[in-house]
Amino acid sequence: MARELKQAFINDLIDQARKKDDYRRLYRNAQAGIRESDLFSSPDSPSNRRKVGFSFWRKNVASPKPVILSDDDIREIPFPDAICPGADYALVNQKKILIPLADYFISRVEEILNGSSPVIPLNLFIDWISRYTPLAFSCAPYDREEPDPDQGDETEAFSCAAAFSNRLVEVEAQVFFLYHCQGLSHEQVRLRMNRKSFATHQKEQVRTKLAEFLMPFSWEQNSGSFSLFIEKLCRILSQKFRTTSFKAV
Repeated sequence: MARELKQAFINDLIDQARKKDDYRRLYRNAQAGIRESDLFSSPDSPSNRRKVGFSFWRKNVASPKPVILSDDDIREIPFPDAICPGADYALVNQKKILIPLADYFISRVEEILNGSSPVIPLNLFIDWISRYTPLAFSCAPYDREEPDPDQGDETEAFSCAAAFSNRLVEVEAQVFFLYHCQGLSHEQVRLRMNRKSFATHQKEQVRTKLAEFLMPFSWEQNSGSFSLFIEKLCRILSQKFRTTSFKAV
């Protein structure tokens, strides 16, 4: 009974956090702004939006093409400081900023596609913003009626990985990277972190955080989505920790 009450309490905390989710608010605000703007068109059919998610394209384009972009493509699109200096969440999450950002994003995608007119999934646009703007939580496909938790979607996996990495303090990020990404032993981790003792306690802290973070999802540890999430997380941390040594923290 005590375990059930504890689980119910944790689930309630997660539900409350989701209601205040930065990603959800940014997504909904961008969606409303794009619908109101004279610059863009979007699907008229609610059933179509539920199946594939909200998307948008330039108004008066006859035959826009669905867009497929790689992580490298997205990474090559810089954030325009001229539109919003610093990419601060409070500044970004305004329709007067999101609409010119969407226009800029489409322009850069058109360059990548050699002038072709793209259909932009709103998730893709928001995930691009989240690479530059720290969000509290940014990986649930909120606009889908029945999301497939094991779809192995690269965009969702990267967003989840970025969201989780933002929740780790410096020492926890180091510990996760060394143990789980580089596969080092206790002694090797101790030496790399210049510690007198093993980082066992921090390792357990990270495992607890990871379990709580993934609780809303039905991923199994051997599933494609979970593996993709870990792969993206290790890639993010490897970019953060490029040096061969760490400061003791």
